[in-house]
Amino acid sequence: MRKILVLLSITYIVISLASCRRGGDDFAIRQTQKDSLCAVFNCIIDSDSTLNADKKIAAIMQEFYQTTNSHGKHPSLKRLKASIARKYASKGDTIRALRYLRSSMKDTVPTIFGIMKDIDSKGINVANILIRKGDYVNATKTYYDNLGTCDSMAITINNYLNAEIEHSETVFIGIILFVALLLIIVYAAHQYEKYREDQQKYEKEYESVTSSLHNSIDNYEQMITELQATQSDSKRETDLLHRQIDNIQTQLMERMQTGRSLYASLKEGNRMPYDLKNADSYLIDYVMLFYPDKYKEWQGEYEKLTPRAYTYLILSDMGHDDNKIQEILSVSASTVRSIKSRLNAKRISS
Repeated sequence: MRKILVLLSITYIVISLASCRRGGDDFAIRQTQKDSLCAVFNCIIDSDSTLNADKKIAAIMQEFYQTTNSHGKHPSLKRLKASIARKYASKGDTIRALRYLRSSMKDTVPTIFGIMKDIDSKGINVANILIRKGDYVNATKTYYDNLGTCDSMAITINNYLNAEIEHSETVFIGIILFVALLLIIVYAAHQYEKYREDQQKYEKEYESVTSSLHNSIDNYEQMITELQATQSDSKRETDLLHRQIDNIQTQLMERMQTGRSLYASLKEGNRMPYDLKNADSYLIDYVMLFYPDKYKEWQGEYEKLTPRAYTYLILSDMGHDDNKIQEILSVSASTVRSIKSRLNAKRISS
């Protein structure tokens, strides 16, 4: 039944394109016909094998381009490619999603509406930010929606230029709404860039508290040795340093006890305690000392990991799958996918 639907849809598109070739509103072809094509592409991707789907999509896009280019209009295929990217991203095929998305971003077509280029540029920037974060689904969706906004604005502006404006108030309101929409898009892009910068500040490379405390003990012991070598009355200073060492060792003992309890709890599948500050740090330091081989293996496999990335590796090593890790960390599925994506980006190639 699905294949019959796809066949009928393709037939409808071909007939429509053929009729458009004989004449009609070329601008309407470039804008409204794309919605039908997007629906056809979705059906093809759902019903056919990936290789067959690619061949059919390429053939239809070629027919669309040749038809709409018959009068030298040089049609844009940006929105069609972005629609295909969105569909593949929703199915988890990130390789094809990125291929079509990047092809869509590179497709530049001259337009009399300069504002369209600016809005498209903003959409490309936001999509690239999401790609770098590993959020391919939202990257494709955001860029596709942005192109939809561009098409809607292009149609609105085209109708405005071709229509006979009778009331100046209507023109004024339209301009105000258009400017307001543009400001919203610019503001959203700015806010997202600010959010990305804040995330980068948070996602710093993990620094072991335990290692830092051990280094402090080594420094204090070195200072004691140097004081004793001076053969002067340094009892007061050495006693103070010994107390500092005792305090640090007490802290280390408390950290290891907390880390051991946390490790045992998470291994049973319990949630990460929200009231324990720097819980990731306790967990990682415990694993670093009591499972050193595993910790060194991760250090050799990845570079400059964040605390949350190490936590994901520890939970995976415990045997938890992504759904369970999502529950343990009380995060969304997209957050877990983002962590995995950053881990792949940090993998050291052999």
